[in-house]
Amino acid sequence: MKNESRFVVNSYRYIATQTKNKNKLNQILNLLIELQEEQNKSTAKLLNYNYYDVIAFVYEKLGQKKNAEKAMLDYEQLEKVRSEEVHSIIKK
Repeated sequence: MKNESRFVVNSYRYIATQTKNKNKLNQILNLLIELQEEQNKSTAKLLNYNYYDVIAFVYEKLGQKKNAEKAMLDYEQLEKVRSEEVHSIIKK
C-alpha cells in the first residue's frame, strides 16, 4: 500500500504540473487531502508520507496562496516532527 500510495501521489504531482484544468486540479487536491488525512491518523509519524508539499503546489496552481502557505507550514511542521523522531531513535 505504501508504494502504491507514493506512486499515486507522484502521478498526481506530474498531472498537476501538466494541466491547467481547474476541475482536474480540484479532484487531485481532494484526493491528496484525503490521503494526507489517512496518514495523519497514524501514530507512526516516521513511517508516514507527507503530502503537504504537493497539496501546497496544487493550491498554488489554483491561485489559493493562503491555503498553499498553510499547507507548506504543515509540511514543514510534519518534517520537523519526523526529524525529531529520528533524532530520538539515534540517541537511544
